[in-house]
Amino acid sequence: MLNISETFSTIMNFVEESKKSGKVDLAIIEPLKKLLAEFEHMENHWLETYTDNNIEASFPMFHVSRNGALILGQMIQRYKTAKETKDNPRVAEDTFTVLPSLIDSITLMMEAKDGPPSLFGNQSFQTARVLRNMARHANMLPANEKDIQSIPAKIRKKGFKVFQDTVMGLVSEN
Repeated sequence: MLNISETFSTIMNFVEESKKSGKVDLAIIEPLKKLLAEFEHMENHWLETYTDNNIEASFPMFHVSRNGALILGQMIQRYKTAKETKDNPRVAEDTFTVLPSLIDSITLMMEAKDGPPSLFGNQSFQTARVLRNMARHANMLPANEKDIQSIPAKIRKKGFKVFQDTVMGLVSEN
């Protein structure tokens, strides 16, 4: 089992060192891959628990985990190409920007996995929105086409309906 706190601390240490030195240490990719694997594991968990009867509970959590995985994949790619694209130390600064939202996302998913996920629907969509906004500003959000294509067809239509209903409910509350 991955020690999430330790992994985030390791990543943060790499980020701080990169910001100081102005150079990216590619060793950061390994803890990022571990974190990516955890997000993918959670994504698979929510897909496995999906049924037509519990989509309101499983889709929001799937949405958070999928977004985290996509963003981490983009982050890893930026580290891999940082030297060639002269992205040093900007990629570390951008990671520093996105990391708190990734922590919030994985914390929420772990809480929902241990409790009734239906209690976390609105919060999960809001968490995913904040994560996506932070990633967009940090140039770590993949293209929308990749985003939509990664949603399995079995939940795409019904999942978007849940998303639409949740967003409409949030808008009408304000």
